[in-house]
Amino acid sequence: MKMKQMNNINLYDNCFIELDEYPFDKYDGKIPNELFIRGICVKKDEKLVFNCTGFMVIHNQIFVVFPKGYVIPKEHILLKKHIRLLIDVLIKYSRDSSLEPVEGSLLGGLGTNSELIAAAFWLIRDYFDYGIINFQRQDYGINQSANINWSRTIKGVNPVISNKSPVYLDLVTKKNTHHDHLITQIHQYVVEQCLDLYGWLFDYDEGVQNEYDLPYDEDLVIYLLDMEAQRTFEDRKSNLFLNLKEFITGSHNHSKDSVMTFVTPYFHTVWEKFCHFLFSDNEVPELPKPYWEVNNTIARTEQIPDVMFKVDNRLVILDAKYYRIKFAPKKLPGWGDLVKQFFYRLTLMKDEKDLIENIFIFPGQTRNVIEYLGYAAVEEMPSLGKIHGYTLDIHKAMELYVSNNKGDSKEKLLSLLKSPEKGN
Repeated sequence: MKMKQMNNINLYDNCFIELDEYPFDKYDGKIPNELFIRGICVKKDEKLVFNCTGFMVIHNQIFVVFPKGYVIPKEHILLKKHIRLLIDVLIKYSRDSSLEPVEGSLLGGLGTNSELIAAAFWLIRDYFDYGIINFQRQDYGINQSANINWSRTIKGVNPVISNKSPVYLDLVTKKNTHHDHLITQIHQYVVEQCLDLYGWLFDYDEGVQNEYDLPYDEDLVIYLLDMEAQRTFEDRKSNLFLNLKEFITGSHNHSKDSVMTFVTPYFHTVWEKFCHFLFSDNEVPELPKPYWEVNNTIARTEQIPDVMFKVDNRLVILDAKYYRIKFAPKKLPGWGDLVKQFFYRLTLMKDEKDLIENIFIFPGQTRNVIEYLGYAAVEEMPSLGKIHGYTLDIHKAMELYVSNNKGDSKEKLLSLLKSPEKGN
């Protein structure tokens, strides 16, 4: 969507929460049919439901679906900040993960949606920090500046001898001047295109004039960028040339009539990545392996909890659960998930005094990053213990994941584990 068009709509009206239900008659005719065809949203009992999380642009309309447990801010500038965060999460996730074919088609691959958006975001931020790249040319002349090049002066200028010493009346000097490099022209064109598409998300309100064109056809431009990348050893320039190339490649098939999806139907996998990043530990015990034996041949399988970590004499077995807790205690993990978690603990118990904690982590909004929710247990089976549920603030988890900062989530969880309020 063009920036000037984006500034004229109520962005909040185009934002949704995954699996939340919205009155279908309110949005009838406003949601493009392509989103229903692709299974991104469905009509269910006269309700509109989105099955994916992410960012979509279709027929110059934008739609944003936030993950379960999210609270969408209504203030326009803050909402744009949250949308940028969501897109940053999906960029990082798509680059760090092996995607299923369906998910890959929705998030895009090389030269398509993910790389186009990731490159545009990088280029806009780089432009705000450093501006358009400049190339300097070194011009040499006689007495043109105070920057004397003595080697060229001695080699090319005849001195005057005074008191048996050479005196140079004319000096070869060096002057650095900016010149209209082809890469500069390419950079100007691409930045203008990026701002036209996504400048509104960064509160860029100066307008885009569409003053620049690519100096050559796409293939030659890509070749020039590759050649320039081979000549530089500067990280910023290397990243700049790569992102220019990715944007140009990705925008080749992009038009105002195209359907651009940057969504995932598997945000539960993203939620697992958040929890693994925030809570995982390398030094954990190995779980006993279940096995089959047939005709004296044994085939073993694995017990694979999402996360385990140990602090002092306390072992924590954590499972990331991407559930909506607003219906709690209903619609929370059922018998299959509970049995698996109980069995993890049972197979690790060597002594009744062992401190082994079973916990589920759910997405939601909290004041303290992480809060106690409740517990699951089995009637008349106290030996199985309890599975304690906690709500992790999903917006904070997204910020930590994108910034590669673990924060103090684990410390706050441990503090809650030791508190009597957790339901022991």
